[in-house]
Amino acid sequence: MSADEDSVVLMICCSSIKEGRISRFRILKSIPLRYLIREFCRHNGASDEGMTLYLRGDKINPESTAEELHDAQKNVFQLMVGSEEPKGEVSIPTVTLKLRHKAQTQSYRIYSHDRMRTLMEQYCLHNSIDRTKTQFKFDGNTLKEDHIPFQLDMDDGDLIDVIVNT
Repeated sequence: MSADEDSVVLMICCSSIKEGRISRFRILKSIPLRYLIREFCRHNGASDEGMTLYLRGDKINPESTAEELHDAQKNVFQLMVGSEEPKGEVSIPTVTLKLRHKAQTQSYRIYSHDRMRTLMEQYCLHNSIDRTKTQFKFDGNTLKEDHIPFQLDMDDGDLIDVIVNT
């Protein structure tokens, strides 16, 4: 098995930390989720004391693993402080971006925390373009595959120019 098959990227948010923004962490599928809690809190300078983890409104045992929670990767974990309980599920925010090549513009919706690689691959596949011969520019800057729309403050309707080198 490769490292990617042994690990999973999980999304987590806490309303009292980072204004409820979603963070992503890669962990091994077989590691207890208490490590996700600890890493999130350490990363944000918070204590993991008294934290409770929820998924889709259900309290999660911190000794559970991502492997045991089969669809954990498709949802956002909520970390609550003390006796606080979630007020519903957290939806994963999306952004609709317009990609322009020559005179043609196409819209694509992706999760705002996905890497731009997802969008680049979708565009090239849909348009039968060799990915190695394309550049994507946003506000005049070349996008990298590991850029994330959220980090670039991208909003619905933002325009990305596609340059195909022949």
